[in-house]
Amino acid sequence: MEKMKASVVHEPGDVRYEDVDKPAIGPEEALIKVTYTGICGGDVKVYTGHMGNTYPRIPGHEFEGILVDYNTTCKMRAERGDKVTAQIYYSCNTCDLCATGRDNICFGLKVLGNHIDGSFAQYVKVPAKKVFKVDDDLKTGWGALTEPLAVGVHAVNTGGVKFGDSVLVIGGGIIGITVAIAAKLHGAAKIIISELNENRIALARGMGFAVIHAGKEDVLEKVLKMTDGKGVDSVYEVTATDEGFKLMTEAVRRGGIIVEIGLSLQMVPIRARAFTTKEIQVRGIRIHSQVAFEEALYMIQSGQADEYLEKFITHIFDLKDIKEAYNFQLNNLDHFKILLKVN
Repeated sequence: MEKMKASVVHEPGDVRYEDVDKPAIGPEEALIKVTYTGICGGDVKVYTGHMGNTYPRIPGHEFEGILVDYNTTCKMRAERGDKVTAQIYYSCNTCDLCATGRDNICFGLKVLGNHIDGSFAQYVKVPAKKVFKVDDDLKTGWGALTEPLAVGVHAVNTGGVKFGDSVLVIGGGIIGITVAIAAKLHGAAKIIISELNENRIALARGMGFAVIHAGKEDVLEKVLKMTDGKGVDSVYEVTATDEGFKLMTEAVRRGGIIVEIGLSLQMVPIRARAFTTKEIQVRGIRIHSQVAFEEALYMIQSGQADEYLEKFITHIFDLKDIKEAYNFQLNNLDHFKILLKVN
C-alpha cells in the first residue's frame, strides 16, 4: 500500500513523525492533500492523554488542502484540484438527528483526530458531502480557520444573539475569540471577554473587544456595572472550570441564555437555584452544524472577519517538527493559533 508521512501519537507524550498507510477512500468519501492544519486544544489533549481516545492516533481536524479524489453519487461543491476545507466528522446519515440537520450530535459520530485519524498527515479522508471549496486567492492557511470559527458561529446561533445584545465570553482562547467575532458579526452591541492570559488579553483588546482581567479584577462586579446591574443577554462558557460555571449563572440576566462550550471530563459544581430564580435557559453545543460551517467560511471569504483573522496565526511549524510544536503550544503563553505546514 502507498505510504505517506504523518504525526502519530502512539501513547500520551509519545508522538512520532513517520510513514503510515495513505488513506484509501470508500463510498461517499473524499481524499484531501493537506497543506496547512491547525493545532487545536483537543489535539493537545490527544497528545497529553486527556481526550479519552484510543491509540495510536493521528490528531488534527482544522485544515485546508487540495481535493485529490472523491467517490460519491452526490453533487460535490468542489472539483479535483480545488483548494478546499471540510467539516471534521462522520455521521450515520440515517438517524432522525442526521435527517433534521443535527448530524453533529449523531449517535454514530466519529470525529477526525479523536475517534479516527485526522489531518496531521499528508493526506486525510473525509465524508464527500462535507467538503467545501475555498477561494484560490484566500490567504495561506486561512481555510484552516474555518473550523474554529464555525464553533463560534454555532455557539452564537445556539444562543440566539441578535442586534443590540450584550454578551459575556468566559475564556479568551481561540474558541472564545471566535465566539466574540461571531457575536460581533451577528450585531451584538456589547461583547465582554473574561480572561487570565496577558497575551490573549492584549490580542482581544487589539480586536476591539472589552476584556476583564480575571486575575486582577472582579469579573462579576464589572459585568454588572457595564450592564446597569442587569447582567448580559447571553453567556458563553468556554473554560469548563469551577470559576466559569459559578460566574455564568451570576452574570447572565434574568431570562437570559447560557451556552456551554468548554470540554471537561470532570464533575463541576453549578448554582442550580439560579436556573429557576432567574429562569435561565442553558444550552450546550457540540462541534458545529453544516449551516454554521458554511456561514463561517462565508465570513472568512467575504472579508467580514479580516480585521480579526489578521491577528490569529502567530506561529507556523513544519509537520515534521510536531514534538517541538506541541511543546511550544504547551509551554509558551505568547502565541495564539499555531499552524502546521504539511505538503
